[in-house]
Amino acid sequence: MNDSEKNWIGLLDNPELATRFFESAPDLSYCNLPSLQIDERGTELTLGIDLQRLPDKQIPEWGERKFNNFGFHLTFANLQDLDIEGWLYTPTQNIEMGRTHESRIRVEIYGEGVSVRFTAGAVKMTGGKAYRASSIP
Repeated sequence: MNDSEKNWIGLLDNPELATRFFESAPDLSYCNLPSLQIDERGTELTLGIDLQRLPDKQIPEWGERKFNNFGFHLTFANLQDLDIEGWLYTPTQNIEMGRTHESRIRVEIYGEGVSVRFTAGAVKMTGGKAYRASSIP
């Protein structure tokens, strides 16, 4: 993955939400994906992402709480070329994102027993919550 692919925040339609939490885009290698939802029309896909660590910006309202995890969602619109080969829940997955030659967003998710590939016309970040996970691998 090259540096431009690591900056997935630059692909977002709403980068201001991500920059509230991150100085720079966190690496999405070895994150936890608790959910993958495809809408009934097959035009949107939403990924639930747990970083298994906190973002690099300190958020004042979190105070002195002992949070150790941060979760958010990425919603991809105008899906094309969706290919899913297995979806076994495993603790960590890898996500790679970049632009295609046609300026679409290319997404690859892979891990043990998991392979998901698609392109999208747009992506938005939603949510953003810190919490205390009982165990982090």
